[in-house]
Amino acid sequence: MPADPGQTGEQACLHSGSEDYPGGMQSHREESIGWIITVDEKSATHLDDVVVELQAAGLRVNRVLTSLGMINGRAREDQWETLAAVDGVVSVDREQEHRISPPDADVQ
Repeated sequence: MPADPGQTGEQACLHSGSEDYPGGMQSHREESIGWIITVDEKSATHLDDVVVELQAAGLRVNRVLTSLGMINGRAREDQWETLAAVDGVVSVDREQEHRISPPDADVQ
């Protein structure tokens, strides 16, 4: 979907996974993992088409970062090759989570 010209900043480059992409933010997180998918420059101009293909390949879309050409979503690990085979996809990387200990913790 093209960005609304009245939107600015994060609004213009972020689609949430409910209205725009009904496949996003669903349950079954225990059997799926987070993925960050990057598309090539040519495909970035029609990112919504790539999103539809990724959803058909099994991705539950959480966010679309239009200005970065990136899509964040969840899928089973065994779907990696199918996601990577979508036309225009440059990389499919596992989402990373980083945490730091609270200030009063023994390990810093």
